This record gives sequence, structure tokens and C-alpha cells, in this order.
Amino acid sequence: MIRRIMQVCRALRAQITTADKLFIDKYLTAEQKKLFMQMNTHDKKHALNTAYSAEKLMTGKADINQKKLLKAALLHDIARTADEIILSDKIIFVLIRAISKNLLNYIAADNARGFLSNRRRALYICEHHAEIAANKLEELQEQEIADIVRRHHWPAQKNDSLELKLLRQADELN
Repeated sequence: MIRRIMQVCRALRAQITTADKLFIDKYLTAEQKKLFMQMNTHDKKHALNTAYSAEKLMTGKADINQKKLLKAALLHDIARTADEIILSDKIIFVLIRAISKNLLNYIAADNARGFLSNRRRALYICEHHAEIAANKLEELQEQEIADIVRRHHWPAQKNDSLELKLLRQADELN
């Protein structure tokens, strides 16, 4: 619970620095950058912090594709766009999911109608963000990155790539 409270505090203070912009420019193409820039500032900062953590975690590992890992880290939450997800949606998502995954699945809806339809869609996106993000990356012909992003919340498998394992660790740290 303390970790989640700290995440909210970091989200409220999130800012993108010049160094962050240079890092983004170093690893993302123009098309990828468009997707990245559609996120809220706090989600952008989370993705950057995940990438920075991944960069530290890969130190000394010879069999790692650095560019693939850092692109995946920067793009793993691109489904959470600023026009659809607000910070309170993510807070509500975490709370409802902690209470009951069945309740979350009942409330969350991709094509909801009515007064709370935007919030219900936001919950749907939060729950399915990895798949939605992977689909966006596939549209850019980024299959390898899409595969990592799609699986970053799946249970660990024996055949998981080192990039996927490190992305999971880095995401958990942030």
C-alpha cells in the first residue's frame, strides 16, 4: 500500500526534463514518439523511469538487446493515452482490482454507454493496456517490441526473453 501511495505522489510531481527528451529521441522513431507523447506526463515519466531502471538492470548482461529493451520500456504503457486515462482512473482501477477482479471485469467495458461510460472505458484500457499497446506497435511493424509489451504482465514462462524479464523487473520497481 505504501508503494502505491508513493506512486501517486510521484505521479503528481512528474515532469519531463531535457535529459528525458534526449533519451526519448535516442531510442524512439518519430512514429513511436507520437505514441509515447499521447500519454499523460505521469505515464511518460513512469515509462522513462522504467527504461532507466532497465538500463541499470542490464548492466553486465552480454546477451541483451539494449535497444529492444529500452524501446519496450518506453512504449509498454502507450495504451494509456491522456485523452482517455486520468490519474484517478488508475487509482480506482488499482482499488477495484484489489477488491475483486470479477468486479473489475463487470465494471470495465470497452463500449460502455451512459453517464460513466468514459470511466468504464478507462478501466477497460487499464486492464487491457498491454494488449492494446502491442496492437498499436504491430501497426508500426514492431512485432518484437509488441511481443514483449503484450506479455509484460503475463506470468513468467521458462522461454521468456531476457528483455521481457528485465522489463517486468524494471516496471515493478516503478
